[in-house]
Amino acid sequence: MLISLTQGHLKQLETCPRKFQYGYLDHLPVHINSDLRKTQEWGTRFHQVMQQRELGLSVEPILEADAELAEAVNSMVSAAPDLFAPQT
Repeated sequence: MLISLTQGHLKQLETCPRKFQYGYLDHLPVHINSDLRKTQEWGTRFHQVMQQRELGLSVEPILEADAELAEAVNSMVSAAPDLFAPQT
């Protein structure tokens, strides 16, 4: 089984190893601040859009539905155009 660690998991491990153990290793319910949860969900959506984009999949419907996400993606691409240039 492949285990994936996110930046959030690593931050949790750093700030509170016991909470990391309960929530990630033991799969017990752990209370997460609602603002933090919203931030994590937004970050997950951003990463998924960037992955889809790099795989050549359409992200336009997603970006049309979320102006903030579209702005973030467009800013990222504008900031590093060479990084996101099509591979030949």
